[in-house]
Amino acid sequence: MSPSVRYRYALPLVMTLTSLCLFLASTRLPQQPNWSPIFKTEMVLNFPAVLIAVPIGVLPMGGSRDASVIGLATLLAPFLWFWIGRCVDRQLGTVRQKPDRRHFRVVRTILRVLAYCYLLVCALSFTPLNPTPSPESSFFSATLALWLLGYLVCSYWGAMRRSTDRNRG
Repeated sequence: MSPSVRYRYALPLVMTLTSLCLFLASTRLPQQPNWSPIFKTEMVLNFPAVLIAVPIGVLPMGGSRDASVIGLATLLAPFLWFWIGRCVDRQLGTVRQKPDRRHFRVVRTILRVLAYCYLLVCALSFTPLNPTPSPESSFFSATLALWLLGYLVCSYWGAMRRSTDRNRG
């Protein structure tokens, strides 16, 4: 990863264009009772925006339910991915770090504990404790687990980087 790349600008552009292409493809599909492959692709690539768009998109808006959710996710993508890109830039050290205040460490710890709890719930959804898993719920659990693992890796990587920077300085 090159430090010259500004992820806070690159990620929103790439993810918005990807989401827009998926939205245009989903408007050409007939409505399906289950999730379409295009919707599943959008969920894997743009999970934060889809998670916010699903409660709004399932309201009756006419047309395909998948298309309405993907359309809302496309509108949310630039804002959410700018924020995610800014966090990535901070983790990589390409922008100035905020001071590591005590309440930021508490918030990070709470978020990590919540991520571990949700990861445990996702893992339990693939065990016999879940007697009748639907394909949609299994796919959602796998996607959520993938994004949570990514968050935990980035969170610990940034914490290790900050501690080595503090030891050098």
